[in-house]
Amino acid sequence: DIDLKEGTARLFGKDQEERIVHIGEKTKAAILRYWSGRTDEYPCAFHGYQDKMKVAGLRSIIRRAAKMAGIKRRVYLHLLRHTFAHNWIVGGGDLESLRRILGHSSLSTTQIYAGIDQADIHRKHAAIKPADKF
Repeated sequence: DIDLKEGTARLFGKDQEERIVHIGEKTKAAILRYWSGRTDEYPCAFHGYQDKMKVAGLRSIIRRAAKMAGIKRRVYLHLLRHTFAHNWIVGGGDLESLRRILGHSSLSTTQIYAGIDQADIHRKHAAIKPADKF
């Protein structure tokens, strides 16, 4: 279920665990463009079947989109998940919020996904300068 007014989507992850995710303005605009170009009358949002999207269908969409974008490397679902996590942390997001977004029960799992390197730590430290506050 997608609620463009609220900017949320209801997804089902591993073991059919339900999760509400937030979507930004660019994503909303892309969804509207996609929907406006559809000619079928199927109730599901993102494909021409009357059933929920399966992982294989999502993989196919990701591969096709990467090819259209000229991306040469292999693009896969977990790469997007890791990239999101990394960009969340580098962009100033906190680890606990990321843990909840990703649906992890353990913070240590989330830290693996975040993939923070030494350059990221240096940039954050330069921006925050915690000891300079004293």
